[in-house]
Amino acid sequence: HFVPGDEPRRIAEFGDAMMRLQHGDTAVFAEMEEVLARAPAGTPSLELLAQRVQMGVMLTQRSRGEEGLALLDGTLAPLRAGCAQPDPDYCELLTTALNNLGVAHFNVRNYRRARDYAREALDAALATHGEDHRETAKAIGNLGLIESYLGETDAALEHTRRAIDLVLSIEGPQGAGANALRQTLANVYGGSGRPLEALAVHRQVIASLGEHGLAGPN
Repeated sequence: HFVPGDEPRRIAEFGDAMMRLQHGDTAVFAEMEEVLARAPAGTPSLELLAQRVQMGVMLTQRSRGEEGLALLDGTLAPLRAGCAQPDPDYCELLTTALNNLGVAHFNVRNYRRARDYAREALDAALATHGEDHRETAKAIGNLGLIESYLGETDAALEHTRRAIDLVLSIEGPQGAGANALRQTLANVYGGSGRPLEALAVHRQVIASLGEHGLAGPN
């Protein structure tokens, strides 16, 4: 038997609740919050930090944005400390937390704060994974999207094109993951008075859809 506050018990309970949530049992969300509330004070373990990142993301998706942002933000100091050791597991989770903070701030239209997190997420992804990795491509694409909303057209074009090229190099020419990024690219072209270039990108998306269907963001 586990002692109630023991981490192995909390990991098992949180994982079980997550599986039930993924199968549509939304009532378990309160159980997951209770599991996290039982965590002891002091320096959090990597597993607890991972749970807090997951919960923070879910809160931001459930109209509890301020709580979610606070939970995500609270993971950064211990993750940065662990990554500085350096511990690759901490660095990987730090990249995930920063990416999600950027997305969460973007969703509440706090674009400058979102850009700050997106830039740090890209730096973390490059340091942890290098250039040729899906997390790096995601970070570059997120940064390009945020820059487009800030009217930073040149930077948005540069990062979005770079993300497309990277996704294609990872997935190959038959991959469908570049389509969401192409939509962003077309929007940037259209918004900057370059309709012919926007149309050309839309045609690329349509041609790709005929082969694979539209891929959603990661």
